[in-house]
Parts: sequence; C-alpha cells; structure tokens
Amino acid sequence: MPNTSTQGPSQALSADLSKPFTALSEKRWLHDRPEQDVYKLLIDAYRLRLEDDYKFSGDVDDDSIYGGAPNGYAGFRRFLRKVEKKDGLLPQWWSREKQTACERLGQASGWSDLSCAIEKSDIMEHYGSATIPMQLRMFGESVYGRGPGGQDGSAMLQLQVMRESGPSMHSSNIDHLNIDGELSESRCEVSRAVEQMDAKMPCLPHMLNYG
Repeated sequence: MPNTSTQGPSQALSADLSKPFTALSEKRWLHDRPEQDVYKLLIDAYRLRLEDDYKFSGDVDDDSIYGGAPNGYAGFRRFLRKVEKKDGLLPQWWSREKQTACERLGQASGWSDLSCAIEKSDIMEHYGSATIPMQLRMFGESVYGRGPGGQDGSAMLQLQVMRESGPSMHSSNIDHLNIDGELSESRCEVSRAVEQMDAKMPCLPHMLNYG
C-alpha cells in the first residue's frame, strides 16, 4: 500500500506521505504521490532553491527571474535534467510526456507559475505545514549534492527520520544509528540522543537554514 494519507498537514497536496523524511532518506519522496502533487513539488523545490541561493550565497542564474529573465522556464528544465540523472528520485511512471505536463504547470497562471518567486513563508502558508520548506530543501540537496549555501543537511535528516520512527523503531535498526560517535542500543538511548541533538541545534550553523 502507498505510504500516503489524504488527511495531513499539507493542505495544498491531494495526498501526504506519513513519513516524508524517511522517504527522503530512501530517495522515494516523490514516489507514491499523485502526478499533480509531484509536478507541484518539483516546481517548488526548484523555486525555493533559487530563492535560497540568492539569499544565502548571492548566486543568480542569468536566465532566472532573479537575473532579470521574465520566467524560470529554462532553469527549471535544467533542474529536471539533474533530477532525471539521479537514480530513483523520480517515480517509475515519469516519462518525457510527464515532464512536458510538469513544465506546462509551471507555465500556467496560479501558485506554480515559474514567473513568480516564492519564499519560505509563502510555502508554509500555502501548504499549511511548517516542515514542507525543510523537505523541499532536502530534496534539492539530493539533486545538487549540497544544501543551501553549501550546507550539509544530513544530520538534520537523520534527526527527522529518528523522530518519525519513534518508539516503534525496531531494535535491529537502532544498532546502526550513530549519533555523535556513540551507538544507540535501546529505545531510551535513541530518545536521549534526539534530545541531545535538539539541544545542540542552535550551535550547528549547517542546520539552521533547513527549518
């Protein structure tokens, strides 16, 4: 059965993943979703990355709206080519026809219009979820190989996966978790490790732009 829920925090999606960060860690974040949701998330992952690169490092593509272009069509096509080169990120039904449909959504008026920029606050309001920006940024990192401003979001992703696993995490998986160099061998130790990482988060600048 698909790992989705029709009642979730993302009010702008027709279905939500019950464990989105686990799906990100398994490179299946776009899998088991309706086609229109996949198109929308791809567009927003690209647009948020443009905003982040401009805001955090000043990087601007000449053919983007940040570089003075009337729209982001060319840059989005480059982004899709990068996604396609990453094995497993796209669902199995993806094809040239689906790519065209995705691009058309970005060329239509409305939320997904690639002629418009978006910020983190816009995304949170539109989706009705505080974690969607983090998910989009982590997906972007899986595409580009680095996070916004060259940051590494792997520790934050590990933390979120642990939170999703919760007390039902199997002991066989617990033995493989390594937080700050110490193996967690019980549910209690995993809980303590999460609390310790939470306490250290303000001191970890490479995590700050993912929330």
